[in-house]
Amino acid sequence: FMSSWQMFLGVSIVLLYAVVLILVWKNDRFEKKKTIKEQLLKRGITAGIAILLMIVGINTKTFKSLDSFAWDMVLLKSFHEEGMVLTFLKSVFNSQVKEPEGYSRELVDSYLDEYKAGKGSDETESESKTDEKTQMTTAVYSTGTELDAVRPTNIIMVMNEAFSDLRTVGLDDRIDVMPFIDSMKENTIEGDLYVSVFGGGTCNTEFEALTGNTLAFLGTGAYPYTEIITHPLWSLAEYFHSLGYSTDAFHPNEPQNWNRNMVYPNLGFDEFHSMEDYEEYGDITYLHEMPADISDYKYIESVDEKKKSSPRFLFDVTMQNHSGYERWLDVEKAETVEENGSDLYVDTQIYLSLIKASDDEVKQLIEAYQDSEEPTMIIFFGDHQPGLPGVAINEIYTEIYSNLDLYKSKFFIWTNYDTEEQHDVQISANYLPWLILERGNFELPAFVQMLKEVHKKYPIISSQGVMDSDGNVYTGVAELTDDPLIKKYQYVQYANLFDEIDPAWFEVK
Repeated sequence: FMSSWQMFLGVSIVLLYAVVLILVWKNDRFEKKKTIKEQLLKRGITAGIAILLMIVGINTKTFKSLDSFAWDMVLLKSFHEEGMVLTFLKSVFNSQVKEPEGYSRELVDSYLDEYKAGKGSDETESESKTDEKTQMTTAVYSTGTELDAVRPTNIIMVMNEAFSDLRTVGLDDRIDVMPFIDSMKENTIEGDLYVSVFGGGTCNTEFEALTGNTLAFLGTGAYPYTEIITHPLWSLAEYFHSLGYSTDAFHPNEPQNWNRNMVYPNLGFDEFHSMEDYEEYGDITYLHEMPADISDYKYIESVDEKKKSSPRFLFDVTMQNHSGYERWLDVEKAETVEENGSDLYVDTQIYLSLIKASDDEVKQLIEAYQDSEEPTMIIFFGDHQPGLPGVAINEIYTEIYSNLDLYKSKFFIWTNYDTEEQHDVQISANYLPWLILERGNFELPAFVQMLKEVHKKYPIISSQGVMDSDGNVYTGVAELTDDPLIKKYQYVQYANLFDEIDPAWFEVK
C-alpha cells in the first residue's frame, strides 16, 4: 500500500465536508424557523456543493481510464480497486451507445440499394444455387410442397452452457471429453466459435447468434437483452416465422432469466418453454444440480413430434454445465480425465466430466434424427468458456496467443442429408445467421448478405477483438473505423437497434 498526496487531499475534503454538515445540522436545531425562500436557498447551495464535489471526483485520470464493466473478472477487480460508486457511474456512461460519426439514414438506405441491385458483394448471387449433388436431391415438406433444393424443414439450434474445447488453449490433448463431436465428419461443418463473453453473460452470445448484430459496436457493459430489445427485432426466429415455420424457444430455468420472457416475443418466437413447462412434462433428470442436457433434448423432441405438420425452428439454451464446479455431487468422473488428468484442479475435472456427459447426450440427439425422412439441421454451439478459478486457469491456459483465444467455444452444424464437409472453421457468433441460412439453401435478406460480405474480409468480430482473413488480430473495431466495410456494418446495426431501418433489409421473396 502506497500513500499519495491525492489520497490525503481526498480524505481532507471528505472530513471538511462532514464537519460543515455537522455545523449546519447543529445550527438548524437552534435557529428559529426559516422562511421557505431561505430554506430553498440553503438547500440549493448544499446541492450545488454536492454536485461540484461529484464532478471533481469523477473528472480524474482514474475515472477516465475505467473502460470496462463486464461480467467476468473485470467486474470484481474494478469494484475492489476503484470502488462501487465510480465503477457504477462509469458503467452507466459506457452503456450509452452514441450515434456513430458520419451516420445517416440516407447512407444506410444507399447501402440497401446496393444489395437490391446485386452490388453489395461479389458473392451475393442467387442464394438458391447449390452444388450439383444438392440440386439432384428434392426435399418435401410434410404438406407435400416440393423444393428445388434441399432446405431443412426441421431446424434445431442448441446453445450449450459453457461448452468449449479447452485443448485449444493448452489442455492435454489426451484428455478427449468430446469423442463423438470429434468424430463428426459426414454432412458436418465444425470449428471454433468466437464470442464476446468469458465465464458468464450467456445472453450476449445468444443475442449475437440469433440476430447477426455484434457486441463490438456496443458499450463495454452492454447487455442487449436487458437494455436494448424492447421492440421487435429481426432474428433467425423472425426469419423462419416469416416463411411459415413454427418458432419455439426452450430454456429449463425461470422465464425471467436474462429477461427472456420479454425478449423472445420481440425476436419472433411463437412460444417459450421454460422450467414450468418442463416440470409439467415430468420427465426431468438432474446433473450437477441442473436439468440434464438429455432431459432437455427429450422434452424438445416431444414438442417437435407434436408440431410435425409444419416446418419448425427450435432454439434451446441448456443449463447442465453452468458454473459452480466446486463439488462432484452426482457428476461421474470421465474415464479420460481419470486416466490423463487426475492431477488437474478439482474444478477442472468436474467441468471436463460435465462436457463428456454433454457429448454423450448430443450423440443421442443426433441419433434421434439420423434416420428421419424429414430434412433436419442441428446447430450446436457453446456460449462461452467456463468460469474456472484462477489456479485452474493458470494450470490450463498455456497456449494463449491473443486475447481472442479466451473467447472461443465449439460449434458444429450437422444435417441428416448431403451437405459439404468442412472442419476447423473459425467464425464469430454474429455470423451464425448467415452460415445457417446459406447452408440451408435459404434466400439471404440484404442484412444477411451484408454479414456475408463483412465475413469474407473479417471472419471474426467481437467485443474482444477482430481477426481479418489474413489472420491479423486487432484489439477491436476502433482500429478499423477507417474501413468502409466496418463503417457499413456499424451504421446498419445502429439503424437496426436504435433508429428506424427500412424493413426491406430483412425481407425475402
